[in-house]
Amino acid sequence: CADDKSKTLKYIFDALVDNGTIVFAEGAPSTHNGIPWALSGFYGMFDGWWNVGGFIERSEWVRHLDEVGFRNIGWSMLQAGHHDLGGLIWAKK
Repeated sequence: CADDKSKTLKYIFDALVDNGTIVFAEGAPSTHNGIPWALSGFYGMFDGWWNVGGFIERSEWVRHLDEVGFRNIGWSMLQAGHHDLGGLIWAKK
């Protein structure tokens, strides 16, 4: 929930030791066919989530991680039936 995700990831990249790994959980902005994520209303009550864009696409996280210099970027998707609910994203310095 950062205003500037690339700047925040760069800060984390610089703080990691060589070969260090970042792992974080991220939800998907919507599920199958653009159906809103079930907990959006709940998380919308908290500052720091709704006011900085909420969830972003997995491909955008991968792009940000790559631009900052992370390597070996991967992810594991959490699914409920055919719904993509997000999952884990990881990368190495």
